[in-house]
Amino acid sequence: MPYRKFFLYFLFIILSVLPFQSLFATDAEAEESYSNAEKEYNAGDYRDAAKTFAAAELFADSYELKVNAIKAKVLSYKKADMKYQEFLALKQLTEEYPDKVFFRNAIRRQYEIGNAYYEGYREMPWSWVPWLEDEDKCLEIYESIYKQSPFADFIPEMMLKMGTRYIVTKKPDKALDIYKAMITQYKSSPLTRIAYLDASNVYLQMASSGDGDGSKLRGARINLKEYVEKYPDSPEIKWAKNMLKLTYEMEARRLYSLAHYYYKKGNDNAAKRYIQEILVNYPETETARKADELLNYIEMPIYPKEMAPLPEEPTKYTTFSMQGTDARIMVIPENSGNKWLNPLKETGTSEDNLNKEKYINQL
Repeated sequence: MPYRKFFLYFLFIILSVLPFQSLFATDAEAEESYSNAEKEYNAGDYRDAAKTFAAAELFADSYELKVNAIKAKVLSYKKADMKYQEFLALKQLTEEYPDKVFFRNAIRRQYEIGNAYYEGYREMPWSWVPWLEDEDKCLEIYESIYKQSPFADFIPEMMLKMGTRYIVTKKPDKALDIYKAMITQYKSSPLTRIAYLDASNVYLQMASSGDGDGSKLRGARINLKEYVEKYPDSPEIKWAKNMLKLTYEMEARRLYSLAHYYYKKGNDNAAKRYIQEILVNYPETETARKADELLNYIEMPIYPKEMAPLPEEPTKYTTFSMQGTDARIMVIPENSGNKWLNPLKETGTSEDNLNKEKYINQL
């Protein structure tokens, strides 16, 4: 028991004194590391200098010394052309020490780094293995900037680039989110016109792959209508009007497919509801004519259900018919003495085996 009390008393003394000793030792180590880093920097060893400045930052307990070490680390990474590491250090400054940095310049530099990635820059983690490249950091950098400074003067331009990158990386929903945010937040920006068009195009592409509830077509139609009203003299006005017309045709086709499905299932009442919606809301479309024909099939049951037409979908590719053959293909294998094999048939495995056996017996 006395030993336990002595141990606890000794531990209390150590814990009480340790913070003061660590503070003194930490700042001393930080200053030493900082001095060594300066020597490496002046010698042109920027990668090593950046690592040593990072060590000084880690050791430093003093606010000023820590900030100076981070700033020196930023410069070292920039000299070493290690853009992603430079971005991380700049982000640390703007998030943790905004009062110690020229915020606008630091954000602008982060944007320049993001643009470098956008244009194809990739970092080499190991300088001695130049064919190994790091992944694209463009979106990570852009998203960070958007959170830190959503109203910088370059943000509309950056948002368009974010949308493009989301599309390339197969994230159309995120692209739509950024375009909608741009349309809402930057109504006076001349670049918002492009956001309308890009968003409409994404909606249409998604709708062409499947639009069960029609929400994608409605989104495209809303965007295109607003665009036509706001930018009647724009260079893309013809395209916008054509796409707006296409949304009506695509929606009519979607409704017609539903009507035809219920007609084939024998649910004529449901089919009529969809046909009525086409005839009332989309009377100018090509599909309206087919919807009217389908209604005649329903009202006049003398026609078989198989005769009800489906809307024709325009093909994106030129189609050609294959040239026919007059005779069935015969095969003569090598070293067979010009003996013919059975013609290739698609009549089932059992029949093929039977024919083969008969043929072999005849040889």
